[in-house]
Amino acid sequence: MADTILYGGDIITMDDKLNRAGKVEAIAIAGGIIVEVGSMKRVFRRKGPNTEVIFLNQQTLMPGFIEPHQHALQTSQMRCLYTNISALNFSCYAEIRQKMLDTLDSIKKDPAGADKWALFFGWDPELIADLPPLTAKFLDDEFAADVPIAVVGQSGHVAWANTLAFQESGIDVNDTTVEAEKGGVFVKDEVGHLTGQMFEEPAIMGVMGNAPMPTGEMILAGIVDQMRYYASVGITTVTDLAYMPNEDFDNALKSVFDKEDTPVRLGLYRMEHPHKEDPSASGPPSAKKARTARAAPTKPKPTLEGKVSCCTNLGTAQMAQKKKQKQAQPPRQVARSQARSAAPEEDDEPIPIGNYNSKLWEVGIKFVADGSPHCGTCAVREPFMNTPLTQNLGFPPAPGYGTLNFTSEEFVDSMKRLTKEGTQVAVHAHGERACEQVLRAYETILADDPTNRCRHRMEHLGLMTVDQIARAGKINVALSFFVDHLRFYAKVYKTDIFGDRVNRWTPISEASKNGITWTIHQDHPTFPGDANPFANMKTAITRTQRDDPTTVYGPEYCATIDEVLKSYTINAAWQLHVDNQLGSITVGKQADLVVLTENPYHVDPFKLEDIKVVETFLSGRRSNIGKMSTVGPGLNVMKRDAAYDKA
Repeated sequence: MADTILYGGDIITMDDKLNRAGKVEAIAIAGGIIVEVGSMKRVFRRKGPNTEVIFLNQQTLMPGFIEPHQHALQTSQMRCLYTNISALNFSCYAEIRQKMLDTLDSIKKDPAGADKWALFFGWDPELIADLPPLTAKFLDDEFAADVPIAVVGQSGHVAWANTLAFQESGIDVNDTTVEAEKGGVFVKDEVGHLTGQMFEEPAIMGVMGNAPMPTGEMILAGIVDQMRYYASVGITTVTDLAYMPNEDFDNALKSVFDKEDTPVRLGLYRMEHPHKEDPSASGPPSAKKARTARAAPTKPKPTLEGKVSCCTNLGTAQMAQKKKQKQAQPPRQVARSQARSAAPEEDDEPIPIGNYNSKLWEVGIKFVADGSPHCGTCAVREPFMNTPLTQNLGFPPAPGYGTLNFTSEEFVDSMKRLTKEGTQVAVHAHGERACEQVLRAYETILADDPTNRCRHRMEHLGLMTVDQIARAGKINVALSFFVDHLRFYAKVYKTDIFGDRVNRWTPISEASKNGITWTIHQDHPTFPGDANPFANMKTAITRTQRDDPTTVYGPEYCATIDEVLKSYTINAAWQLHVDNQLGSITVGKQADLVVLTENPYHVDPFKLEDIKVVETFLSGRRSNIGKMSTVGPGLNVMKRDAAYDKA
């Protein structure tokens, strides 16, 4: 007998076979699994004396949304570690400056604030025109020289720090020999001194990696709040595409995802840097490599069933002892031991999460081929425009073509190794040159496997060309597009950064023409606001900026409502290797569901954001976002909790 039956509203299955069979009137769930889908008569045969029957109240039921490219862990940290200075919250420099000064004042007044850093996220001159150029000296003079300060740009690919933050990291800004680890850049002035600006993760984390971590309680609260937020917008599976093993954080993750009431699943992609294999090396892998090798089945699909813990819980006591040992070191030594430019001792290498349980697992590996359009580092074929804005943003000197972070040989060698292991690779590539480099690497390694059994991915693809998309289709490479840039940045891209190239930003319709299983994503927190699937869908369908619904940027590349709904459900499940269990309302799959106030197929694309989430289910368990009214024995009516709108 069924545990739960849902009926009385539109049911969107995202299962093409079921759709062809006729209208679905109800579904039945037992043990967290969908056991029946079809007519009322068929489904209600599963009703028993203890079955909970839920009337949808003419609302819409569909599979829960799957966000294929987020940074869920970084986003959760933002809640407890950073002060948000995003353009969605402030309108001018004066407001942001005051917020930063208030933060610094509270740190200085805090009796426990002696070791604190002032961390800010969301600096965005593209949306706030009067933001000044940042340098270490400017931060020293304008804000504070006696508190370490770091400001991260909204894109997450650029940051600035004051002199003390560099000093705390063991870096002398006047040392002309200082260089960031490969893949990152410390910007220098004409005499070789560091300006305070940093590009890309290896450089940024070489400084910010030395900021104090939040407390365990803060980490836990941040994760719980963030996962709850994802559920509130209909997301039942989310990802982090920059996971880096960290015992403190990993222990917190495990404790959160061990709980039945955690309302989402989290798939992790471990951030690594591609490297060229040493052909002269022989023998078994080093202890470090053996320990950090992806703890997952040899076949490419990570299971969502059972609890297969590949990690040893070293315990908080051991972590505390390691912290005390590090804190006893002189500041410069601490910085150098933590900075990414110094290799960690093998015994200190944290053990990755692996396939922890049905809610928390490692999907694959993430590489970053180029940078960001917001700081002139994505590798383009035509130069960026040279404007006052690009100069303020710190774009490299004109003509600027961006940067390829690694060599083609490094990508090919690393991809070959991972493909042989059955490990999926996802590669960030925005500009045409980066897309070309990554695509050629995939063409090389997939020459003997054009089905791409690992389902290797390419991410963002802002300026990927029509020809490149066609070639990706021939080798079945999965594509995930960051089309939602257009919602905030279309105008400034046209006037100050790309010119008319903005019209071919993420040409999604070409992926459909070439039979590619594609998705769209939002990449938070390196994007304004919070995750919002329907806002992203609206942009993919309309290709307009939020304040100008009449200007369409590349109308030939618009997607359809059916395509974008698939991109957030069955397509995303396929990209994460979980389409056998998630992504559609199909018998035998997990009952990960979302209830919506309206049917998105029946809503004007410009009003998709008006659709509200009533409730989500994870393996048939309610997240309790909405309210239930009991109208009879075993019969309940579902409705949206109006109080949630005020929260």
